Amino acid sequence: MSWRNVLAHKVRLLLTVLAVVLGTAFIAGSSILTAGLSNTFDQMATSRYADVDLVMGSTMGLTDNAPIEAVADLRGREDVERVEPSSSHATSIVVATPAGEPLKLTPGGASQGVIWVDEVAGTLDSGSAPTGADEMLLDSESAKKAEVAPGDVLDVVTPKGRSTKTVTGTFTPAMMGTGLVSVAFDEQTYIDEFTDGKHLYEIAISLRDGTDVDALTEKLKAQYPGVEFQTGQAIADKLTSMITDSLSFVNYFLWAFAGIALVVGTFIITNTFSMIVAQRTREFALLRALGTSRRQITRSVIVEAIIVGLIGSALGVIAGWGLVQALMEIAASRGAVLSPGTFMLTPQSIIVPVVLGVLVTVLAAWSPARRAGAVHPVQAMRAGDQSSSDSLRGRTIAGGVLIVGGILAGLVGALTPSYSTGSRAWCMAGGSLALILGAWFAGPALARVCTAILGFFVATPFGAVGKLASTNARRTPRRTAATAFALTLGLALVTSVGALGATMKNSLTGQLDTSVTADFVLTGPGGASGSSTLTIPREVSDKVADLPEVDDVMTMSKAPIFVNEVPMSDSFGTPGSPVATRAPRGFTDMPLVDGTLEIGNGVLLAETMAERFGIGVGAQVQLASLDGHTTTAPVVGTYGQAVGIGRAIIAEPLAARIVSGNDIKTDLIYVRLTDGVTPEEGRAAIEKVTDPYLVVSVKDKEQYSNSYANLIDQMLTILYLLLGLAVLVAILGIVNTLALSITERRQEIGMLRAVGTHARQVRGMIYIESVIIAIYGALLGTGIGLFIGWGFLRALAGVGIEEIVMPWGQIALMFAASGVIGVLAAAIPARSAAATSPLEAIAEE
Repeated sequence: MSWRNVLAHKVRLLLTVLAVVLGTAFIAGSSILTAGLSNTFDQMATSRYADVDLVMGSTMGLTDNAPIEAVADLRGREDVERVEPSSSHATSIVVATPAGEPLKLTPGGASQGVIWVDEVAGTLDSGSAPTGADEMLLDSESAKKAEVAPGDVLDVVTPKGRSTKTVTGTFTPAMMGTGLVSVAFDEQTYIDEFTDGKHLYEIAISLRDGTDVDALTEKLKAQYPGVEFQTGQAIADKLTSMITDSLSFVNYFLWAFAGIALVVGTFIITNTFSMIVAQRTREFALLRALGTSRRQITRSVIVEAIIVGLIGSALGVIAGWGLVQALMEIAASRGAVLSPGTFMLTPQSIIVPVVLGVLVTVLAAWSPARRAGAVHPVQAMRAGDQSSSDSLRGRTIAGGVLIVGGILAGLVGALTPSYSTGSRAWCMAGGSLALILGAWFAGPALARVCTAILGFFVATPFGAVGKLASTNARRTPRRTAATAFALTLGLALVTSVGALGATMKNSLTGQLDTSVTADFVLTGPGGASGSSTLTIPREVSDKVADLPEVDDVMTMSKAPIFVNEVPMSDSFGTPGSPVATRAPRGFTDMPLVDGTLEIGNGVLLAETMAERFGIGVGAQVQLASLDGHTTTAPVVGTYGQAVGIGRAIIAEPLAARIVSGNDIKTDLIYVRLTDGVTPEEGRAAIEKVTDPYLVVSVKDKEQYSNSYANLIDQMLTILYLLLGLAVLVAILGIVNTLALSITERRQEIGMLRAVGTHARQVRGMIYIESVIIAIYGALLGTGIGLFIGWGFLRALAGVGIEEIVMPWGQIALMFAASGVIGVLAAAIPARSAAATSPLEAIAEE
């Protein structure tokens, strides 16, 4: 019977299925994507260390600490079959044509340099291996895309500068699918160009058969104290674990938005089944009269929900797989080489979405199913919404209590500076949840009042048609509230995120505008984020400082150093701490708290970190590199909040004691012009020096602060796109409700047509009703979102947020868009209503 009912109401359930599809597609897609990426990188890691028995010096790509002299020593041992000096995975360069056009496989992509060791770096496809400082190999994919052949000359920019090299051949890298332009050099050239001449990233050792790995490891540890030794399998396992951890964040991030879509979809599913149950009241009453038990009717509706959930989830899995294939095609078009066989359906990517989809659908349909089972044989022999005012009154009281409680809790969190930031945020979180739940429970009462008011403003200009539309919107407040709440929830999230983003953007750019006192800031390809492993060549700072137009420079770098076991950098990428060549005075207006900003040979510490460590000026802190070298240094000063600086600054001579110069990566160069030099003259002189390096951007204070603003905009764009999924599901809910209500009101619409209402007027009535519902949902959602955003921002005042900025332009756009959403959602239902035949509709029971 349940399957027959699903087929009988397949059109009504279609959009419900689609709501399930959207949520489960994201879950399935994220599972397939992360599993495929994990397998791809696992294969790379495994193949890289497949024949390696022992690895000397690797610290997982964070620093170079394998002594170069060990290469010759190991090659002279009888128990060693092969020694492979290995380049750092973090080594990045730029390869460009003589005209200065960088070769790229992906937009913004850099290049990686590897040592050419046959069968280790890759497979030679054409030409010959490089043998000198002016020769290199280029990966075949990049050579094909850039139309480069053996014998062509290319420019190479490394952290040490720019040089010209001849392409002697092409090769397929051992680690494919990175999206990077790969080049290979002979061993000595790599050492000269990419190391400090003393250390390599790691040395891979393959032993002869019968060699005792443990015994050899102990001998080498004694010979090279302080250098790490691990088996190739251990390194591969660590790489795999790191990759899994990194991809887990992506998985959880996508799952969060899939969960939002499913939560929003829950309201649609509940609304759909409630309407279908109400329309089938006569059918259920007849079944009860024929002897069907309450449990059987409830069970039949639940089985219908299971069928809908199974169909929607199955289609969602297929849609998720299709989404991943589309992403693979996009990645392939941008140069990434990914194996199609690794991005296939897995048991997890099928079972988890299906179970969640069915569970959500059944839970959403549970209440309507119980109402269906509660129908008595003599009860309500006509279709319609039979909700009692008593139940509505109870919901309203409960909702009112939750709304008041949520607002009060939110105000406590927002307006109680004596509480800690964490406590205030938790108060605001609890208040937000109570407010949202209260809006759901009190929704029908709010809908009855708000749609009446909106109807006066929206519908009055349309005369009798508008009045009918307004009446339809408020005569079933429970249905209107459930329909609008999906949109309310989506827009509440969008508004609160928008408020947080606008305030963060204003706070960061405002602080940068006032804190950066240098005339220009030179940045690398990572920009404000510091996310690129490609840094500014070290010689750039000296060349810019030598310009007569430049008074002085301060170089800010990052080194893999921990202060009291804590990384102090705020940028992305390798953990470490900021390093400066001189005192920041004159380049940044850092707020001095205690001591001095003259860094000398010490450490400047952020006030928050000094409080965390329980120390002050004059105290000693421990500096430690990743390979175990340590030193101590005095804290010469503490400073307040400084955007873009980090939580500590280490003097460069001090950092050079425990890490090699090759590990100190230049991120920013602050430039102060000579008195009398105009900004235009200064920029022209600096760019004349930096342009040949291809990777250096010259930014004034406004451009530098805008780079942070652009970074926030990019993150917000991703969030808005994902939150847009919830809004899309909400639109489907409006379409579904209107379509079902038209089926329910078929006789009424037929009667209107019979007394002279034109098809155009019927369409207009449905359009206006939809617009009223959409605007009501937008008003409620925006109000909730503004309160949540304001409250959280006030609660975060203790971490430096002083001025709250509300995205009024975005809010106005959302209101306008809500009207458009109402019109679009009503398009198909309005056409269906207008096509109703008066005689056929009136003749129906």
